[in-house]
Amino acid sequence: MSAGYRVLDGKTYLAVGMATFFLFFTVQASVMNVLEERQEGTLQRLLAAPVGRGSILLGKTLAAAVTGLAAMAVLVTASTLMLDADWGPIWGTVVLSVGGVVAAMGLGALLATVSRTAEQAGQFGGIVATVLGLLGGVFFPITNAGGWLDIVSRISPHRWLLVGFGANAGTGSVMDVLVPAFVVTAFGLVLGGIALARRSRLTGVV
Repeated sequence: MSAGYRVLDGKTYLAVGMATFFLFFTVQASVMNVLEERQEGTLQRLLAAPVGRGSILLGKTLAAAVTGLAAMAVLVTASTLMLDADWGPIWGTVVLSVGGVVAAMGLGALLATVSRTAEQAGQFGGIVATVLGLLGGVFFPITNAGGWLDIVSRISPHRWLLVGFGANAGTGSVMDVLVPAFVVTAFGLVLGGIALARRSRLTGVV
C-alpha cells in the first residue's frame, strides 16, 4: 500500500487530505443536527408522530450520507478541474468516499450520544476530527514516519483513506484500495453500532 501512497503529487495530496479532513466535519454536523432538534423540541414532535423512532433516525442518517457524498463529489470534481488533481479510477474514488462517509457518520453518531447539547457535540466533534486528521497525515505524510507515530496513526480513518486514495491514484492493486476502504467502513460500523445501542441518549427516549 505504501507504494501507491507515495506517488501522490503535491496537488493531489493537498486535495485528498483536505477533502477527507472536511468530510468528517460536514457529515458530523449533519448527524449531530438531531441534538439541535432535541433542544428545540422538534424531535419530540417527530417521536410523537405515528412513525417509528428507527425510521426517523434512518432518515436523518441517510440525509447525512447524501450530504457527505455530495460534498466529496464537489471536492473531487473541483480539485480535478481547478488543481489538476489525479484521484485515479472513479470506482476506487467512489468506494473510498462511501467508506469515509460511513466512518464520519459512525463517529458523529457516537459523539452525539455522549454530548448533552449540540454545542458540546460540535466542540467534541471538532477536537476529535482535528486530532484524527493530524494523526492520519492530512497536512503532512505520516505513514513513512516509522516508530510509534506510524503505529498510533493506524487508529485514524484519515490515514487509511489517504493510503487508499494514494493506491487508487498510483500503482496500487485493487486490494490496496479495497483494504483501506474496508477498514474505514468497519471503523464507522463499529462506532455506529455503539451509538445505536445508546440511541436513547440521543433521542431522550428509551
